[in-house]
Amino acid sequence: MHISKALLPLALAGAVLGYTVPASTPLYRVSIYYKRLPNLTEEAFLDHWHKIHGPLCAPWLVKYGVADYQQFHTPSLQRAEFAADSNRTFSAPVPFDGEAAFLVADWRRFMSGFNDPYYMDVIRPDEEKFADEKDALGIGQSALVMALVTRPNYIVKDGKIVVPVSAEVEEKWAQYN
Repeated sequence: MHISKALLPLALAGAVLGYTVPASTPLYRVSIYYKRLPNLTEEAFLDHWHKIHGPLCAPWLVKYGVADYQQFHTPSLQRAEFAADSNRTFSAPVPFDGEAAFLVADWRRFMSGFNDPYYMDVIRPDEEKFADEKDALGIGQSALVMALVTRPNYIVKDGKIVVPVSAEVEEKWAQYN
């Protein structure tokens, strides 16, 4: 991984000066759901969002206390396959091309970043190059959802069960498989 000289102080500050959030700190999960501009292909949208927009946001995210940032891409083919499954338990998939998910300890600090000149002059104009805010939820803006969460409590991680499973559960499972 290459860190430029300009970003090195931020990277070191994050690692050394306390941007690391203690494991016991409750976190807020902030999600922003994006739809792509109608003139962009899915590939162009996802490529721009991941390779251009993500790196533009990285130093700003660290400055405003983001503990974790992930992009979840939801290609229309996968959404269509899921929607076509007549045996599914879940409702239809959300009609978005992707979700930006942030874990933050101080949501006020995070939200204050949207007034930062770097956000207004650099990040915001870049969002307008790929995200269709007019169509998201039909309300003229991207969908923003915030919830208080704890650190992830994994049950299955990387395809492996990571919690103790009782003999009783193993017996029930064996009855069906």
